[in-house]
Amino acid sequence: MTLGRTTSGAIKIKTDGGLRAVSCGCCESFQLTVKYSWEGTGQRDLDTQTSAFGESVGYSCGGSGTYVQWIGGDNTAQDGVEQVDIRVIDARRDGLWSSSYNIDAFAGWYEPSGGSGNAQLIVDFKGSTKTKSISPGQQSDCASMQVATITVYSTRQDDGSYFEIL
Repeated sequence: MTLGRTTSGAIKIKTDGGLRAVSCGCCESFQLTVKYSWEGTGQRDLDTQTSAFGESVGYSCGGSGTYVQWIGGDNTAQDGVEQVDIRVIDARRDGLWSSSYNIDAFAGWYEPSGGSGNAQLIVDFKGSTKTKSISPGQQSDCASMQVATITVYSTRQDDGSYFEIL
């Protein structure tokens, strides 16, 4: 049996029966997941921008890059979620950071949709999940209201996680 990865990052296992791609919880530790959630608010169309390692993704901000992956794209629904996966371990391996790195999170209600109020920023990395209430602005282009900075660390912090949300 040999192990490898597919181009999408899934683990592939080669056995006598051929190649198989599998998905497992162990893969999640290689990336940091950022979710912008407005579930249960009754609002619609929160636009987001997430910036890291010289890449920005979000509505009118850019699509997925090497390290920052926009999962599912622009969600214009009522009570929705937008998700970004950031390959912080790959970026560290490639020499883009060493002991800590800041990821910038921006959000704004799409003005023509009339959304307003708070939303939630949910960050998951290496088995730890943290949530922060955010106050998005309003815009009709790339979200420019910074709602948080996520600092990722190479070592475990006092609370047992590898990141904090500021």
